[in-house]
Amino acid sequence: DFDMNGRKFVDVQNIFHQMEQRTLKAAYKFYCNDDLVNAHAAEADVIATYKVLLGQLDMYKDTEFESKQGVKSIPVVNDVDALHIFTNINKPVDFAGRLVFNDNDEVCFNFGKHKGKTTEQVFSVEPSYYAWMKQGDFPLYTKKKLDEEWAKFNAKKNENRAAKPQSNAPAHKPHYNKPKADEKPAQPINTDMLEQLKMKFGK
Repeated sequence: DFDMNGRKFVDVQNIFHQMEQRTLKAAYKFYCNDDLVNAHAAEADVIATYKVLLGQLDMYKDTEFESKQGVKSIPVVNDVDALHIFTNINKPVDFAGRLVFNDNDEVCFNFGKHKGKTTEQVFSVEPSYYAWMKQGDFPLYTKKKLDEEWAKFNAKKNENRAAKPQSNAPAHKPHYNKPKADEKPAQPINTDMLEQLKMKFGK
């Protein structure tokens, strides 16, 4: 057994992510070889983003790319349709990419503990996740698409509930009238009967 107590750890991936940040400022420095001035101003950010794209088109011109499926191509070209396909591999549902389509065109979460699970799966086992996202710091459009998924989930649940028979309702049992026993003909009152009545009531 390997004892982890008292040992120090070095997260190499964390070093990489912190030192090579994926921000617009870092991208501008990498692709344009210049410092971004007036960062986070709307107009400056738009212009910087455009310049980064031009830098990417220049840097990756004729550069081969191999997908996870082993397919090779030259995807970074000066063509909007081609760039759209290449940059939307995950088929996002919202602009932020928090929700994506899977291979079966089902909407899935693309972050956190439920990454890769469909919205229907998550809502079925943890419906509070919807409320957590609605109250969280997510873009309005993400919440809009989340509302649509929540509405579809509840509509499907109500349909399934309506289609199921009411298990608590008492089962209908057929009622059969039992045949009446043959009635014996009335006997005429005789002296013995009158004597028995006198003895019973003391008269």
